[in-house]
Amino acid sequence: MIGDFSAKTGPDRHGVEATVSPHGSAEHTNDNGDRSAMTCSTSGLCVGNTLFKHKKMHITTWTSPDCSTQNETDYICISRRWLTSLQDVWACRWADVSSDHNLVIAKICTKLLKLRKVQASCPFELSKLKDPETSSSFRIKPANRFTILQDSRDVMENWQAFQEVVKESAETTLGRRKGSYKKRWISDESWKLIDKRKQIKTLRDQTQTQQQKMNEDYRHADKEVKKVVKMTKEVKRERSRKS
Repeated sequence: MIGDFSAKTGPDRHGVEATVSPHGSAEHTNDNGDRSAMTCSTSGLCVGNTLFKHKKMHITTWTSPDCSTQNETDYICISRRWLTSLQDVWACRWADVSSDHNLVIAKICTKLLKLRKVQASCPFELSKLKDPETSSSFRIKPANRFTILQDSRDVMENWQAFQEVVKESAETTLGRRKGSYKKRWISDESWKLIDKRKQIKTLRDQTQTQQQKMNEDYRHADKEVKKVVKMTKEVKRERSRKS
């Protein structure tokens, strides 16, 4: 809370010790000072100007027209929760704002909470829609469901149900895209061989009998993966040279 409260804050802090600190500039607290202190106390605020000790020239915020009187009437109040973030509050006399009030500056230092990254699900493999059979299979299920939903009058219910059907159809028909952006050069054939190799490794680790045969199957699958991936890399390198 920031503004001109027309309040004077003196050394009397009885009942508002958690709201007003002892570094007020006035000799006594006026009526507006009591009201602002009680308002801040009930709102969980602290008067930031009174927290820091400065020379009077860096505390007073208002000067009378005849320049004979100077008072501290402008305040910056901060929530007690963020009180440790407030580093300093002072009156800036050198700022020319064409006013009898001085600019009040607060220095605040906060530590932002580090957000946990939520791992987003991979997008659907939309490239499979280029295949006519896959594209037709993907359209059949939503189309049938949407025909049933046309009799319903609830638009939002229809929309949510249609979304679910489209997602279910995409999951079963298209599947999710495999690999990160950097791994998109890997062909579908390579991914199939990689999945096959992974399945063989899982079976080999779980099966105690026929261990030797499983090892041979895994080595054979590993050779196929490396061979196809190497060929894919060479094709991509050749295309980049030509382009």
